[in-house]
Amino acid sequence: MQALTQILSAKGTAGSALTVTIPAPAYDGAYINITGIEIWRSSNAAVTGNAILDITTTNLPGPLEWLVGNAIAAGQTIKDVDLILPIPFRSSNVGQQATIVLPAPGTGVQWSVNIYYNYNS
Repeated sequence: MQALTQILSAKGTAGSALTVTIPAPAYDGAYINITGIEIWRSSNAAVTGNAILDITTTNLPGPLEWLVGNAIAAGQTIKDVDLILPIPFRSSNVGQQATIVLPAPGTGVQWSVNIYYNYNS
């Protein structure tokens, strides 16, 4: 039986960190299988400088992590992560939730995230 893909979308508030939680599977012996992750930053105010934003995860292999620049122009949207996978990767631990943790991006900047996933043994 093929698992149905679910989509989890989250949007932060301007200038604030955002943690997106993929719920734990509802049945024993199941893992979270990730088929895609998209992360954007949108800004209504310019952010300058060379700071680095460290996007981290829990319960994903590695653990999975991205480093992205912080500078963004007013009115701009940047797609920082565009991970669409033909073969899913699964969570590190069976039966547990997973998270993507996005740091505070600067005044006037807000995160938007889509995660495509399913559950499977």
